[in-house]
Amino acid sequence: FAKGLNDVFTSTPLAKPFFLFARTGVNGLALTGKYTPGFNFLVKEFNDIALAKPSDLTEVSKYGITDAVELSNAKALQTGRFAMGSAVTFMAVQAWMRGDLNGNGPVDRQKRQMWLDGKWEPRTIKLGAVRVGYDNFEPFNLIMSTVADVGDASELMGDEWTESQLQKISLVVAQA
Repeated sequence: FAKGLNDVFTSTPLAKPFFLFARTGVNGLALTGKYTPGFNFLVKEFNDIALAKPSDLTEVSKYGITDAVELSNAKALQTGRFAMGSAVTFMAVQAWMRGDLNGNGPVDRQKRQMWLDGKWEPRTIKLGAVRVGYDNFEPFNLIMSTVADVGDASELMGDEWTESQLQKISLVVAQA
């Protein structure tokens, strides 16, 4: 996808400055894929390293892995990414339960406007005494927004639905 964009912007020099912004988004998606439990299985590099055996390094040599020690280190790095993804999910759930994490808010426009009128701030997390937007916290913003949206919809959907959705998020982390 990124190569296709590069070809388009190379053939259209006036549009080339905009490629920098497109590349940022593509890099963010790749980073999200590497660090988000469940999604990382969609990244070819992840699968190649996870399934590689020390006796056959042909699939991982393109990533600079040339011996069993480097393969072991790459697998340890993946385990660390799993741990980071799980920790962020846990922290997001805890922040939502404390009221420190907001998602997109309710689907009902009137209810959402009422929340906004009450000084509610969408897609934010409270850090200390300050509320900040988390959209730039790639790749963890995806996990935070998912947890927060489940929380924001919980009043409308009910306790059973909320519990089920949070369990699904937990299962994705446990799978990873």
